[in-house]
Amino acid sequence: VPTVCILTHFGPFSLSSSGLLLRRACTRFGVRPVLDLFANRYNKQLNRFYSMRPDPMAEGVNALAQTWPTTRVLYANPPWSLITEFLQKVSDEGATVLTVLPVWQAQPWWAEFRRMWAAPPLYLRG
Repeated sequence: VPTVCILTHFGPFSLSSSGLLLRRACTRFGVRPVLDLFANRYNKQLNRFYSMRPDPMAEGVNALAQTWPTTRVLYANPPWSLITEFLQKVSDEGATVLTVLPVWQAQPWWAEFRRMWAAPPLYLRG
């Protein structure tokens, strides 16, 4: 599963304060995501998004319960408590996702995540 990623040494955060980081990552990886998988109307990075709660502006509720498009790149900054489930969904769907995840090399999901990389990650340092 080709996945391009942004890895961070920061604590949990939202990129909503600046689209600059996402634009930088898109330029670096040569991708243009079309759907923000874990967002709401206030922190969405893209016009199209799935929300964790019902929202009339969202295309769906609960990204993990949706069928993801596999012909376009998606964007995800998942709740870190859902990383394992998120990575399983990426694998199951065969989706290409630009994702933001922490550098937690001791976590059980880390080795599988590394196998998904399509390119070396973009590291954000705190």
